[in-house]
Amino acid sequence: MTKITLSDGWFDAKGKMNDEEPATPREVQVLKEFLSGHITCSVAAKGLMTVSEDDKPLIDKLNRVAWLLMDTIIHYQTQQPLLIELLDAIHHLSDSELDFSTQQKERYPDWPKWKELGRFELLLDETLRSLLAYRYSPDDEDEDPHDSCRRWESINSFLAHRCIYNKGRDGCVFGIRLIASTLAQESWSNDGEGRVNSVVLDADIPAAAQWLLIAGDMIYSDLMMRPDPKLSGLYEARNIKLDKRQWDSWKASLHSVGQQHALHSKTKILAKQTLNKMENIEAKNAENDTGFADEGTRILQT
Repeated sequence: MTKITLSDGWFDAKGKMNDEEPATPREVQVLKEFLSGHITCSVAAKGLMTVSEDDKPLIDKLNRVAWLLMDTIIHYQTQQPLLIELLDAIHHLSDSELDFSTQQKERYPDWPKWKELGRFELLLDETLRSLLAYRYSPDDEDEDPHDSCRRWESINSFLAHRCIYNKGRDGCVFGIRLIASTLAQESWSNDGEGRVNSVVLDADIPAAAQWLLIAGDMIYSDLMMRPDPKLSGLYEARNIKLDKRQWDSWKASLHSVGQQHALHSKTKILAKQTLNKMENIEAKNAENDTGFADEGTRILQT
């Protein structure tokens, strides 16, 4: 895990307890201590889901925790794997660890479901839809246009990390569709003169790259059509082709990114890093295939 310096100012702003920042100082401090490595994941999960009403009533507890986690996920992209572990730890809290009093249980009869953090899942869907809609231009005219791209990249990074953590392919469908649409070179120009749409590509290439950098091994395995009827059915039902030509076309597109003078230098650098990652994945799989073949030959010879 990459070590970063957490901003005291950013976390302090989260604990203002107003309409914009509803989290309590205690909730914010628990999250910061966890990301700083001062407390364990299980301790952070219990601390974040505390039912103490010293700072604020419980009525908006789930909403403020969901917003605090979502904002942190978007702002601190390198900490996303830790935040995914924290979410999982919250899901696995026991009823006794939630520590609701008898009176609180009567006021909130659905309290056993609080650890499911359903509000976070709804917020994640809302955030994804909003960032998808405004990734090329900010929703707020006072917002930095580059921040829209950064947030779009960050949410895709989180989704890719969660796909790997959960070991599920359903989450990767969105990523593969984004990669395929972004790296289809025929869609790069829309002015009739062959000039690339830099606004679109500077937003979508870094986002698509996150999927290949983080979940590239899983995607490569799927595209190589490992024998799994259930897996093939999942992708075919969503009109996603599974073949090596798809992978090769993505590599060719990423190589072409470096030749597009209109694109931001960060986009070009990230495209190069992603291309290197893809080539490393191929080399690693080639070595594995050779190893299996050599082992098979040895067995046949004995």
